[in-house]
Amino acid sequence: MLKTLQAFTRVHSLDGATLLPLAMKAHLDRMDVVGEDVCRLIQHPDAFEWPLQDPILCVAIAFMRKLTYRWVDKVHEKFGHTYDEFDPADWWKTQN
Repeated sequence: MLKTLQAFTRVHSLDGATLLPLAMKAHLDRMDVVGEDVCRLIQHPDAFEWPLQDPILCVAIAFMRKLTYRWVDKVHEKFGHTYDEFDPADWWKTQN
């Protein structure tokens, strides 16, 4: 995927700093598609096929995955849960 992005930036005379805002703006109306791709990537990373024909979509997916992991880490840090400790069926135990 990185080679595809490097070629894309070279062909379009873009630097890495412009890719993220470009990706998010380009897919603003399609965030449901990006979200579904991120979900598939997180659930089955080895089976995920990056949409190399759309490097800007790849950037959006990668950013949203990183953002999702960062958010989850912060939630777990704040509430003291680890990934293995929390059973989704016990959600009601943490409600006030």
